[in-house]
Amino acid sequence: MERYRKLGHEPAVPPITTLLTVAWTGSWGLGLVLAGCVLATAQNVVLTGALAGRVTDQSGAAVARASVVLRNLGTGVQQSVTTNHTGLYRFQALIPGAYSVTASLQGFRDVEALVRVQVGNTSLQDIKLQVGAGDEAVRVVGTAPLLRPTESSASTVLDRSLIDDLPLNGRKYTNLMTLTPNTSYDGDTGLVSIAGQQGGEDSGYANGNGSSAFTVDGTNATNNYFADIVGRYRIPYLYGEDSIQEFQVAVSPYSAIYGGGAGFVNAVTQSGSNASTATAQSPDNLSERIQKITSRPEFAHAHFGIEFYSLDSGKVVYALNSDKLMVPGSTTKLLTQGTILELLGGDYRFHTRVYRTGPINKHGKLDGDLVLVASGDPNLSGRIQPDGTLAYENEDHSYGGRDSKGLGDPLLVIREIADQIAGKGIKRINGRVLADASLFPEGERELGTNVVISPIVVNDNVIDVIATGGAKKGDPVTLQISPKTSYLQIINQATTAESGSKPNLNFTDEKVDATGTRSVTLTGTLAAGSNSGMMPYAVPEPSQFAVTLLTEALRAKGIDVSPRRAAPAANFKELAARYTPENMVAEHVSPPLKEEVKITLKVSQNLHASMAPFLVGALVAHKDKDISQAGFDQEHEFLKKAGLDLTGASQSDGAGGNAFFTADFMVHYLTFMTSQMDFNDFHRGLPILGQDGTLFKIQVNSPAAGHVQAKTGTYVIYDALNKKLMVTGKGLAGYVQTRSGQHLAFAAYVNMVEVPMDDPDAVQKIAGEALGEIAAAAYEVN
Repeated sequence: MERYRKLGHEPAVPPITTLLTVAWTGSWGLGLVLAGCVLATAQNVVLTGALAGRVTDQSGAAVARASVVLRNLGTGVQQSVTTNHTGLYRFQALIPGAYSVTASLQGFRDVEALVRVQVGNTSLQDIKLQVGAGDEAVRVVGTAPLLRPTESSASTVLDRSLIDDLPLNGRKYTNLMTLTPNTSYDGDTGLVSIAGQQGGEDSGYANGNGSSAFTVDGTNATNNYFADIVGRYRIPYLYGEDSIQEFQVAVSPYSAIYGGGAGFVNAVTQSGSNASTATAQSPDNLSERIQKITSRPEFAHAHFGIEFYSLDSGKVVYALNSDKLMVPGSTTKLLTQGTILELLGGDYRFHTRVYRTGPINKHGKLDGDLVLVASGDPNLSGRIQPDGTLAYENEDHSYGGRDSKGLGDPLLVIREIADQIAGKGIKRINGRVLADASLFPEGERELGTNVVISPIVVNDNVIDVIATGGAKKGDPVTLQISPKTSYLQIINQATTAESGSKPNLNFTDEKVDATGTRSVTLTGTLAAGSNSGMMPYAVPEPSQFAVTLLTEALRAKGIDVSPRRAAPAANFKELAARYTPENMVAEHVSPPLKEEVKITLKVSQNLHASMAPFLVGALVAHKDKDISQAGFDQEHEFLKKAGLDLTGASQSDGAGGNAFFTADFMVHYLTFMTSQMDFNDFHRGLPILGQDGTLFKIQVNSPAAGHVQAKTGTYVIYDALNKKLMVTGKGLAGYVQTRSGQHLAFAAYVNMVEVPMDDPDAVQKIAGEALGEIAAAAYEVN
């Protein structure tokens, strides 16, 4: 849930052409065929480096048949050779990186040297053995020179030290290309000129507009921006600096194995490593940034569960306790809304109809009942806009609060229905006005705001109340009530207190009289001249609430509706036989479901989300018993087909009042959703960091504002022992488009954070901002 009562797919891989591995020639045909022929010859050279050297004794004489063992310090992989009669050894096709090379021979001490192999180059490491016991060893530390006895090329290899240590705008490794002599950016186009010839690097993309070649791991990357061979559409072909081991910039003249053109840029991505490392990013890397947040004193007893996953590379970027079940709060709505969106479809519309059960005579008298049949539409309200969209406030009226004023006419749809009924010529109803809420059972209260769940929802099943203090202490408090209806009488006993005092208003002493009319007393105080903000009253019987409102709307249209207090209870199974097209007197068609999903996700609407399992059970599974369970069964199958590990998930309501998820499960779910047909509508509905919905106050001034779209979640209980609030669950889960253009799915949870009660924004300031900072950190450093 998002509020509380104080007391109580695999991502698409861009197609890569392997045809072109050399410089763009600007023409097709034979030139491309010849380029393709070069690939087989050049593949190992452009992907790898080599190591060579000579093993001698102390006098400089060659040592034949010595064993030389080479070990990759990153992966631990070893290989060995034996020196020839002149003492020479050579290792070919080596992945660029750090190595140890050890020479040994009986009667000599083992000698180990540390060397670095660079792409497209041969490193030279001579080793001098010393007489000694075989269990003795000598380590040589130094820089192995590059062996280029037959090369005439001018080239530069830029390795991890440069990529890590120098500041890169957007973390683009290609910004370091200009460290190579005779290489520069070409005006303001973003292209790179090598030896005076325009290249093909454009803002991190290789577009093939120039005469220089780009490869990544030996595969052509020159023409992947506007590439006829892949359908001529733009591909997000951007490699972050963290993925690059090193790269080489070669300026003509150079070996024919590279092909023609002015220049050649060859990048090699990092291979796997057994070492645990952290990349130095400015100002800190993601792990360090997150640790600084989670180590704050206010989180001394809290638990974090976090995971960031790259939708581009398919790899986990960061994880902390991502396999532990956490209290997720309203991030649960991601599952219920994703499920209903995909199972019903974004264009699904609710049809709320009104039927007559008897004839209408020539005088306009209806001899029978008028039945409003609930369809499960959550938005019989003032949210509906002229263009068919649904509006929302960042602070939803159902939760109350200072930022909520209510939206439009809460009786908009009810009045529209009354207009249609009057248009049928009905002037008098000689029967009952009824609401058939049998689609699924009415009466259960959702666990966040205590609003009653029902298939009929008028104004979110609440009556909006805003109180305003008087001019001076002792003055009565004035009330603004919407909608005004005979369903509820509010007895106002609240008074004005001194200016600056804290509000203390409560609904008490609820009663129902013999006619079914309800009353409730408002007690307490409100500071002089102040506004209480929205104070919603949750109606106990939504169907009867709807009947009262429709009856009042019909009377406002001049239709005589006589009360029938002794009328028997309606048998809706029998009445359903009268629900025929010829008996329909009014129909309201809702905006598409994708608009409703937007509302539920943006403002974290608890009632709407709590209805979702019932709606899926009734409308998808077509059940009339155990309907909520049937909805969860449908959700289970939906998630199971996605291949998700459901041992990392537990859920018993639609809004998040009773649920547990691991961050890893949620991230896998969010990744799966990116491949679904209605993903764009799902994504569009998520709150935007620092801008709208439940994130409109979080990280407002952060560079990440506007670049994180995620669902929030909050679960809070009262700590009577310490007179504080315990945030048992706070969550943020969704998507980040990082500063460098990467796309991440993430889930971040913090559980068990104690906050003071005297600040209404304490939960947001302490726990909410912390999770917002974590998402912002991923935006900035990735």
